[in-house]
Amino acid sequence: KRKALHGALSGGCRSCHKPHGQKLPACTKCHAVASLPGKHSVDGHSDCSGCHKTPHELPRADRATCLDCHSDKGQHQADKPRCDRCHPFSKRAPPGGP
Repeated sequence: KRKALHGALSGGCRSCHKPHGQKLPACTKCHAVASLPGKHSVDGHSDCSGCHKTPHELPRADRATCLDCHSDKGQHQADKPRCDRCHPFSKRAPPGGP
């Protein structure tokens, strides 16, 4: 099984996943939004689940995901399939990444 982004934590998967179906902790329990790279600290981009569909994935920057919140931008560069080529979220993820 592929290791998740958080699989390298000292507690491994159990850092977030608890037995008996307890809810996952809020992302902000470990991640201070203001210290995250890219758009995380921009107003409207701090709701983790808007771009990270699960804690196991890098953020999505396909056009459909961005238009979920930015519907007013539907005609902006309408022929482009992705938004992160011009609007990068992180220096860690290459443009056109997952």
